[in-house]
Amino acid sequence: NYYIPKIKYKKMATNGIKEVQKNILQSYLICQNDRFKDQSFLNVLCYAKGVRYILNNSQFNQEDIKNFINNCKKNEDEDGFLKQSFFEMSKTNRLKFMSGPFSKMIFEIIENSNKKIKLLKNNLNITISKNQDNPLY
Repeated sequence: NYYIPKIKYKKMATNGIKEVQKNILQSYLICQNDRFKDQSFLNVLCYAKGVRYILNNSQFNQEDIKNFINNCKKNEDEDGFLKQSFFEMSKTNRLKFMSGPFSKMIFEIIENSNKKIKLLKNNLNITISKNQDNPLY
């Protein structure tokens, strides 16, 4: 069994608007097989062509992995793409960007409305639209 959570969004291209599909885990996928319980099998598998990384000691992370997959699946549309609801913020008041120009910076959320998120870092105010066509959100 395997699972690849993906999104679909619209992007401006030179010849108009283009629909893009993207795996949110980039080149990774979540895979389950009873043979993964055998460490010698995993040792051989990690040298298979195309395999970049195997999560070590994943037996300790099974509950988190199941929760992640269940959260993804309950936020999928009828075509299997993640809906905007998957990306909705929790009740936290801090946000950390994982990539992009603000990578690794922690911002304080000063407003989280239905249409936008306002962030504050020192004297820098940032507003991010919660528009489905916005790949940043």
